[in-house]
Amino acid sequence: MEIQDEPAKLKSNSHRFLASAGVASLLLMAASASMMQISRPVPWKTLADSITLNERRFDGVKKNLAAQGVVGYVSDLDPSSVAGTAARYLAQYSLAPLLVEYPARPDRQIVIGDFSNALAAPAIAQRERLQVVHNFGAGVLLLRREQH
Repeated sequence: MEIQDEPAKLKSNSHRFLASAGVASLLLMAASASMMQISRPVPWKTLADSITLNERRFDGVKKNLAAQGVVGYVSDLDPSSVAGTAARYLAQYSLAPLLVEYPARPDRQIVIGDFSNALAAPAIAQRERLQVVHNFGAGVLLLRREQH
């Protein structure tokens, strides 16, 4: 009987060996993949998020304004739309601690223009009786109320 059981034991041992070798191979591949992931540069450390990019749009105008106070705000976006509201809140965030007033009171002398379409700026500035003091690019303008 022992002679007949020997082949069964060998077959059983070879299955165990193959299973162990397979598990070891999987563990080795998983460790290798983990090491490759760890060694890659972290993308969020190199890419700026949309809020940071928006803040950079306002860097130039912010340097030309008082550190505190109130500025008016005008935009080509519909103020009741999600995009218009988001743009206004992002401008407020970017210009803090300055307060962004919208709609700008008629006697507000300094107004920030935030335009998604730069071609719309001249018509809106004329309608609001504003003169362009400086165009900072990326749709950001420093405007001054015309004197009567």
